[in-house]
Amino acid sequence: GAGMGAAAAGEGGRLAVTLVRGLAGKKATLKATLQVLGLSRRNQARVVPSTSSVRGALDKVKHLVQIETEAAFLARLEREAAARAPRGAVRLANTTGKGGAAGPR
Repeated sequence: GAGMGAAAAGEGGRLAVTLVRGLAGKKATLKATLQVLGLSRRNQARVVPSTSSVRGALDKVKHLVQIETEAAFLARLEREAAARAPRGAVRLANTTGKGGAAGPR
């Protein structure tokens, strides 16, 4: 996961946390910490307040989660949605249907 540098919102902001690793075989204390953060399934994301207690919990599970600012998280969601959006119809030139190497033999 991404560490928390100076860029990660200071005290008072909000952080987006995404569980990127599964919980199979993890210690009960780690699972409990993730439960407190509201994360139970892989790829599940939550926006949490950037308080010292929450940051302490995030530090404990930082190897299992991706941490980003709320703004960065929303921007990433927009980009991913745009990548999944359907594109316009593709126009192919020269599709007369006769001759050429493309037709069945």
